[in-house]
Amino acid sequence: MEKILKSISFHFAPFCVLKAAMDAGITDFLLDSFIPFDELSLRAKLDAEGVKRVLEVLYQMGLLDRKENSFKLKEELKKFFEVQSPFYIGHYLEHLKNLNNRWENLAQALKGKRKPLKKPKDMALLAKALFPINWSSALELENKLNFRVKRALDVGCGSCVWSIPFALKGARVFALDLPEVIENAAFPIVKSFALSGNYSFIKGDLFQVEWGKGYELIIWGNICHIFPAEKIELMMQKAFKALNSKGKLVIVDFVKDSKALFPYLFDINMYLATRKGKTYSPAEIQHLAKKAGLEFRNAIPLDEERNHSALVLEKP
Repeated sequence: MEKILKSISFHFAPFCVLKAAMDAGITDFLLDSFIPFDELSLRAKLDAEGVKRVLEVLYQMGLLDRKENSFKLKEELKKFFEVQSPFYIGHYLEHLKNLNNRWENLAQALKGKRKPLKKPKDMALLAKALFPINWSSALELENKLNFRVKRALDVGCGSCVWSIPFALKGARVFALDLPEVIENAAFPIVKSFALSGNYSFIKGDLFQVEWGKGYELIIWGNICHIFPAEKIELMMQKAFKALNSKGKLVIVDFVKDSKALFPYLFDINMYLATRKGKTYSPAEIQHLAKKAGLEFRNAIPLDEERNHSALVLEKP
């Protein structure tokens, strides 16, 4: 028990320090050159002792370079602190704050007093928040999938993080999501990669709009956990019709098995956030795929600690 308690002790603290540093404007002063902590605190009108302690934590976290009492963001990390960058982490930190507020209601939910579910105010903001978290895994997926894609469909595309690596290799991508997500997340991020010519956007509810046909690849990036099994079965039927023979459906999600704790924690997150959403085991996905006429090919591990994986299905 001592080991478990120690593992969760102060687990919240690095998040709090990083978010405070960004909210107070400290990281803005660290973008371009070394600055002494006392000069920073004076220019930002902040408490010098507190600023010094925050900078020391950020340094220990591996975010800063240091010369005695002067600090600067590491050059390779600047893009994560620049507001206009698709890699900006401020949106993700705000998302984590909202998650904490949601999880505070768990005890009440267990007592049968779940708060009425509300549609997130800004789905585009959530999509942008997840881009820097999933980018390295998206690159790894494209590399490990290892087949040439000419025509792909990104369903529930969000920021298009899962399809951009394929577009960078020349794929023509059709990206489907709600209008506000397309306009405020997908389109600007695709444009920032100079890939607008590779994309066509399909705006609407994924159950109501036509997906088109002739795809070699369909990507579901972190959307299965939103829906109950009967909805996923409908989606697989649509995928079967849209895929070419030997075309692949790639389902990226947190996979529930005995290897990792996180998918079980995320299962509770979906209990709090949706009416019937959940995380699924590989066996559950394979069962639904078989009913839709799709064959399981393999699983590609993307993040073993969180058991974030890509399950590859194929149309015979």
